[in-house]
Amino acid sequence: MGNWVFVLFGAGFGAGFIEELIFRGILFRWIEEFAGSWAALFVTSALFGLAHITNDNASLFSSVAIAIEAGVMLGGAYMLTRSLWVPIGIHFGWNVTQGLVWDVPVSGNDVDGLVDARLVGDPLISGGAFGLEASVIAVVVAGAAGVWLVKRAADRGEVMRPWWVRRRPPALKAAAA
Repeated sequence: MGNWVFVLFGAGFGAGFIEELIFRGILFRWIEEFAGSWAALFVTSALFGLAHITNDNASLFSSVAIAIEAGVMLGGAYMLTRSLWVPIGIHFGWNVTQGLVWDVPVSGNDVDGLVDARLVGDPLISGGAFGLEASVIAVVVAGAAGVWLVKRAADRGEVMRPWWVRRRPPALKAAAA
């Protein structure tokens, strides 16, 4: 029971809330205001992957995988909705489903879940001891979901240009036209 409480509130809500507050709520917004949405998405995704490099069983591949799948997906969810609650909810669901339901490691942290699952086979497919986040399958599926969210955000006009393009002096705007 104690492990479930940890997964539900620690890895689930705690990690989801704190990490999203830092990476999307603060860093993404600051970088986006200065350098635009594309820079914010790239930098926060890379930093999000890097933040997981010290987790148990982490590798360079697991960090790059998290940057691609989770960084882009969560950043895309924020770009599309402009609400932190959507990426917090996705992050929470991701961690709890992996750990509490499927009993697979969450970002390298071993947990006890409802199903007695074991990741077997090639670590590129299974994610190995780090968990599904370090699998090519997660990179493809979650990465595709992230690209879809980002494309929807762009289609809705939710992409912010860098400040130096948005705030041209009137003389420069006239010359550019």
